Amino acid sequence: VDSFILIAYLIKTQLKKTKMRVSNPIIYCSLLTYYYSAASCCHAIGLRGTEEIMSSSPNNKTKTFDSSSVATKEIIYDVVILGAGWAGLGAANKLLLNNTTNFKVLEAQNYVGGRSKTFYDWGEHIPVELGSAWIQGTKNNPIQALVDTYHVNYGSDPGSEVFYDPTGHRLTDDVKNQIETTYGVDDEPTESDDTFIDYVDKKLEQMPKTTDVDLQTVSNEYVKAKHMNSTEKEQFSFFLMNSIAGCDAADINKLSLRWFDSGPSFGGGDHYLAVPGGGYSALVHKYAESILPYIQLETVVTQVDYSTTPVQVHYVTSDGKESIVLAKKVIVTLPLGVLKAGAVEFIPAFSKAGTKGQKKQAAIDQLGMGVQNKIVLYWKDMQPSDVFWPKDRQWIGHITDSKLQGNMTLWYSAYSMNGNIPILVGWLQGELAERMESLTDEQITRDAVDALRELFGDVPDPSHSIITRWKSEKFAQGSYSFPKIGSNEFSRADLAAPLYEKLFFAGEATSEYYGMTHGALMSGFDAACSILKYSGISDC
Repeated sequence: VDSFILIAYLIKTQLKKTKMRVSNPIIYCSLLTYYYSAASCCHAIGLRGTEEIMSSSPNNKTKTFDSSSVATKEIIYDVVILGAGWAGLGAANKLLLNNTTNFKVLEAQNYVGGRSKTFYDWGEHIPVELGSAWIQGTKNNPIQALVDTYHVNYGSDPGSEVFYDPTGHRLTDDVKNQIETTYGVDDEPTESDDTFIDYVDKKLEQMPKTTDVDLQTVSNEYVKAKHMNSTEKEQFSFFLMNSIAGCDAADINKLSLRWFDSGPSFGGGDHYLAVPGGGYSALVHKYAESILPYIQLETVVTQVDYSTTPVQVHYVTSDGKESIVLAKKVIVTLPLGVLKAGAVEFIPAFSKAGTKGQKKQAAIDQLGMGVQNKIVLYWKDMQPSDVFWPKDRQWIGHITDSKLQGNMTLWYSAYSMNGNIPILVGWLQGELAERMESLTDEQITRDAVDALRELFGDVPDPSHSIITRWKSEKFAQGSYSFPKIGSNEFSRADLAAPLYEKLFFAGEATSEYYGMTHGALMSGFDAACSILKYSGISDC
């Protein structure tokens, strides 16, 4: 019965397109023609039957229905992976390591790596990270293991800082350290129990576990409780913005008090990849080498119909051709921003897919997608004696009004790690980062140089600049996820949970190591292992 229903549907669709009339719509289908399952059998026969009907029409003597444009009749993949970022590549490699080769990876972009994207246009020896840049916590970190395996260069980032007051005067290290200790934002234990982090901990102890509040509300309470003067408010605002909000790529009025900074971390310090012989893209390409034959680039998935068996994945290629690929299992590694935007239609919608589906949709709504953008400035012909910022420091901060539009208050320099290449990277997150995306590159570069001149005086114009706009990236729609007010301890697990043993989910937003490349990679491993276990192939 199902085969005839499908035949009728396809006939109706094709006739609308061709305006043909069918003189003899009687065909014979055999449920023994194809393989796998009764449902897939019906589907394949339906396609075949439609083709026979269309070719039998008297008005269709020179044109037959091309079923290959709808689905590959004789190929049903064991697994189709949506996305070739770290999660998708991790899943694919895990399948391959377990001798599962009947899979396909569909990637919308014309490159692999997703939000790990290195810019090499200024020279192969000058990699610029547009997305992920660090290995954060190198001890037992799988990304660090890959770097070591493939001999990709990196710099050991000491993370040393220098800060300037609102007038542009450099603060001594003693004053800087005292400020950090006062607010407790450097994660170091202190003798005092009166820091902001202490205040947050006490607030959480007093709150019912089922309630939450945004971080802005509690920080306002802290300012009043401490009777801060204007200078203290500026210092506190700077550290909130750059030490807390900067880590989550979101404004503190959107961050959950209960769940911000809740993810675990690896020990062992941080490594920075934007150095000669390094770059995240270099690492990605080496890791993806064995699975390149399985990857189809410039393929935009538009619909995933998991109401059928096998699952139907609809996509559009770069030449505008619409196609369908069939799969027993699908691993969805789409960024949270893409899921929140509803850019891919799921049938049935998660909200109509039972309790697990409803929880998944709730998780998509509860979690936030942060935005963090970079302004990268390069002075090509600058001599070492002309470098105007402290060469031995990585982080350069200007403690000033954080709400000043266009004013970059935090900069990063890898000068001591990258072979003395004069590059500065300015950082913005949250609303400021989103607002920046509407400006031209020229406006942003001018604002960035003006901000540097407030600190260092007569700063020359850079020879080159590049600006990221992650919110506007169609296939990312943000930088990485954050714990939004209203999220809970189960949100990420609910997002990761499989649906009907057909759809599996991975990506940094599904991981407790959210916002990290290793979180995305490990989530890909987990999704692939779940499929291997379901299929009885491996316990991983």
